[in-house]
Amino acid sequence: MEESPPFKPPRGVKPIKETRVLMSVIRSLTASETDEQRDREKANLETQYRLCDQKLDELVSKHEEDLTLVMQMFGNISQCVNENRNRIRRIKENLQECRKVLGYRKERIRNLWRDRLEYKYILEMIAESNAKEKGT
Repeated sequence: MEESPPFKPPRGVKPIKETRVLMSVIRSLTASETDEQRDREKANLETQYRLCDQKLDELVSKHEEDLTLVMQMFGNISQCVNENRNRIRRIKENLQECRKVLGYRKERIRNLWRDRLEYKYILEMIAESNAKEKGT
């Protein structure tokens, strides 16, 4: 008899079975009136916990190679993601530095343009003044 492999529920969705068990435990603990009832419930939970732990150990040992492979792949992927995040951070920093440099150059070009206009008007005034002197 072959067991189906364990499956992971979608993110953000809790399986209904576990939720029911948890609600049942909460209800039974709050409803129990004596310490004896609570102790029985506690013993029952510990037994279920041991069984679950034993089943988990069996599944881990049964799928050890797959788990090792998955963990190695996850480690490689995680490393790549972290390296890419660092690259993206450096690229963002470089782009911000470029933006600053371009802003400085833009300001310098604007100042040069103003100076050019000023010199143009000065030259026009000198030319007018020379034309008036020649005309007189």
